[in-house]
Amino acid sequence: PEIYGYVSQKNVKKQKIYFVAGGSESNEMVPDMKKMYDQLIMQGKGKKQMTFKTPADGKHSEWFWHREFPEFYNWIIK
Repeated sequence: PEIYGYVSQKNVKKQKIYFVAGGSESNEMVPDMKKMYDQLIMQGKGKKQMTFKTPADGKHSEWFWHREFPEFYNWIIK
């Protein structure tokens, strides 16, 4: 919970942020990630500077990260 207060005090307008978590994560992962995404939007972070993905089959595992990495990489270098 402390992360939300910490981020609210920071200038995060210049960073690019890629949120990805799967539907097979813990019950808290996607809602927590969405809460942070929404907070950043409220702080003025542009949607073009962030990506929010929640593939239904995704979970905390190497195969998932391996699959998602190329899309992340292509997005972050633009």
